[in-house]
Amino acid sequence: MRARSTPLETASIENGYMSVNHSPLCFLIAPKSEPTIHTLEAALGAAGITTELAVDTPLTAVDALIEDPRCDLVVLTHAFEHLQTCLPRLREQKPHTPIIVVAPTRSASAPTCIQTAATMSMGATDVIYADQIEQFVLVVKRELAHVCHHYRFTQMRHALKHSEERFRTLRDDHKTAVAYLQDGIHIHANRTYLNLFGYERVEDLSGEPLIDLLSSSSGTELRSKFKALRKGEKSAALTFQSKTTTDAPLVGRMLINQAQLDGEACLQISVVPKKGTTPSAAMVTRQPGAVVEETTDKSSLTEFIAAAERLFKNTDRQGYILAIGLDDHQNLCGTHGLIDAEALCRKIWQHLDPITDQTPTLLISSHQGVIATTAESYHNICSVAEDMRKAISEQSYKAQNQAIRSSATISGAALSDHGSTTRTLDAAFADLMDMRAAQNANLVHIPVSTKGKDPQSKDNVRIILRQITDAIDHQKFILLFQPIISLRGDTEEHYEVFLRMTDDTAQPIEPERFLQAAIDNEVAGQIDRWVIMQSIKMLSAHRAKGMTTRLTINLTSNSVTDPEFIQWHQLVLKAARLPSDAVIYQITEKDATKNLRQTRVFIEELRKLHSRASLSRFGLIEDPFATLRQLPVDMVKLDGSLVTQLQTERGATAQITARIKKLQAAGKLTIVPMVENAKILSTLWQAGANYIQGHYVQEPSARMDYDFSSD
Repeated sequence: MRARSTPLETASIENGYMSVNHSPLCFLIAPKSEPTIHTLEAALGAAGITTELAVDTPLTAVDALIEDPRCDLVVLTHAFEHLQTCLPRLREQKPHTPIIVVAPTRSASAPTCIQTAATMSMGATDVIYADQIEQFVLVVKRELAHVCHHYRFTQMRHALKHSEERFRTLRDDHKTAVAYLQDGIHIHANRTYLNLFGYERVEDLSGEPLIDLLSSSSGTELRSKFKALRKGEKSAALTFQSKTTTDAPLVGRMLINQAQLDGEACLQISVVPKKGTTPSAAMVTRQPGAVVEETTDKSSLTEFIAAAERLFKNTDRQGYILAIGLDDHQNLCGTHGLIDAEALCRKIWQHLDPITDQTPTLLISSHQGVIATTAESYHNICSVAEDMRKAISEQSYKAQNQAIRSSATISGAALSDHGSTTRTLDAAFADLMDMRAAQNANLVHIPVSTKGKDPQSKDNVRIILRQITDAIDHQKFILLFQPIISLRGDTEEHYEVFLRMTDDTAQPIEPERFLQAAIDNEVAGQIDRWVIMQSIKMLSAHRAKGMTTRLTINLTSNSVTDPEFIQWHQLVLKAARLPSDAVIYQITEKDATKNLRQTRVFIEELRKLHSRASLSRFGLIEDPFATLRQLPVDMVKLDGSLVTQLQTERGATAQITARIKKLQAAGKLTIVPMVENAKILSTLWQAGANYIQGHYVQEPSARMDYDFSSD
C-alpha cells in the first residue's frame, strides 16, 4: 500500500481505536483486476475509516511508498509472488509502519509463502484471510490506534529530551554559581561556579570535596550544616571564606538545598560571592604588552610561535627557546596541597616577569613553560638561563606557617640547529622530558649543537606524545573488556580492561608503540586516570542493572609511584558509589621489580582501603617468587609465554602446574591468559588454575556482554 495521508496530529482515539478523523488509506493490489480490494474498502468505509485506493504493480508502488514520509499503514493483497522481495524491503525501510497482508480465502489453494507464520517472519504485522472482513476491520483499527500511540509517545519523548537539554543549558549557563554534591564531593558544576573557583572544566572539579575549597573555619561550619541536613533539614546557609586555584581570596554566602540530579538525591550548592572578591583571569600566554586568559589550546600555541618568529626575524642575534620545568611538583602537591603548590608556581612565574618582560612566554601547565629569547653567544644564553634557575630557587611561599620552595630544570634549543620555530620548541621541550626521565633536577642544560644526534627517534617520540595528548582531549582512546572466567564455580562477573589508541586516520596503534614513550615522559599517569574514570563510569552503569561486576585495570609505573593516586582513587570510587573491591589494580612484574619499595607501599595502601591488587606478566624474571614475597598482592596473572609452551614443549604442563600450586600455597589466586583452545582449557583445569581468559572464551569487546551464567 502507498500512503498519501494528512498529518497525524488530526487523529484522535475513541474507545481504544482511531476516530474517523484519521488520515486516508491507500491500497496496493496485484493484479489490477483484483475484486477483493473493493470489498475491503467498502468495509472500512462502513466502519468510518476513510480510504484512498491506489491500484498499481507491487514493485513500483513499494518504491514510491518507501520515498513517501507520510505512510502510516500498509495493506498488501495478492502480490504474493513478490512478497519475498518487497515485504522485507518495506519492513526495513518502514520499521514502525504496520503491514497487513490479505491472503486468499481458506478454501482457495495458496502457495506456502503466504501462510501466516512464513509471511509474518518476513515482516508482516498480521495476516488476514479475504473472507474475514470483520476481523480485518478490527485489525486495521487496532493498528491505527498503535500508530497514534507511537506518534504521541515519540512526540512526548522528543519534548522530554528538549526539556532536559533546555534545563541543562539553563543550569550550566545560569549566572548564579551552582554545583551539586554527593557525600560532600562535587559531581557537577555550572560554568559560573567553575570560573568563580578558577577551574576550567567540570572534570577538573569532579571528585573534589567541597570542604577542601574552603578555609578551616568555614570547613568546620560546613560540617555542622551537613549534619543538620542529614537529620532532616531541607536547606542551610553559611558565610564562607576560600581561595581560588589562582590564590585569589574569595568570600561570599553559600546556600545548600536538598535536590536531585539525573534522578539521584544530592545537595545543590548556590554561591553568591561578595562584591569585589571575584577572581580575575590568570596570565599564562604572554607576549610583550599582552595578557590572555589561562589556556593550553592551539590558539595560544599559535600566538606564541608567531610572536617568537617575529622576535627571531627582527634581530641578528641567535634565537633560542628555553623550556622551564619546576622540580618535584607532584611531591609539593602531596605534601602541602594543590592550592599552596599552585600558589608557589604563580609566585615564581610572577617573579620571572621582569626577566622575561620583552620575550614571548607560554605556560604549558602550572609548573612548565617555554620562553623565546635571543642571545649574542652560547655563553650568554647559558648565563641568562642560570640567572632564571637561581631566581626560582630563591623564591618561597608561606603555607601553614611553613615556607615551601621549589627548584627548576631548564633546557634549551637553538633556532639555527632545527630550522623552524616549531621544531626548536619541540626540541627544547623534548630535552626537558629527557632530563626528567634521567631524574636530573635543579640544573641548566642547553646543548651546544644537536647535530650528530638521531632526530628520527626523537621525532617519533614527539609524534607519539602529541597523539597521546590528542587522544585524551578528543576521546581517541578505546576501551576493550575481556572476561576473566572462574574454573572453580565462581559466577561473579569479572573483566580486564585493555586500552587501544587510534591515529588521525582512525587506525589502531598498539599499546607497545605509545605506552613506553608515555611512561618515559611521565604522561602515562594521565592515561591511567583517563582509563580509570571511563571504566568506572561504564562499570557504574553496568552494576546499576543489578550486576556485581568487577574490573581489573592495568596501571603503569607512573601511577604506582604517584603519591596522590591512592587518595584520588578513593575519591573516584566514592563519587561513583562503588565498593572498594569493585576495581582491582594490576601491575606488571617488571614495573613492580623496578620500583619494589614504592609498589609495596602502594599495595599496602590499597589493602587499607579494602581494595585488591594483582601482579601480571608473572614468571619472566630469574626469581619471580623473591619479588612476590615482598608484595601483598591478592592475584597473580602468569605471563602468556608460559601458556604457549604447553603446545610446544614437553614438560611444560608439569612446570605450569607446579607454579600454580606454589602460588596457591602462598595464598594467591591464579589467572592464566591466552587460552586459545579447549585442550589448553582442560590442561589448566586439571592444573588447578583459578581463572582463565583468552580468545577461546571471548575476544576483547567494546561492551561487557559476556554471559557468565553459561559457564
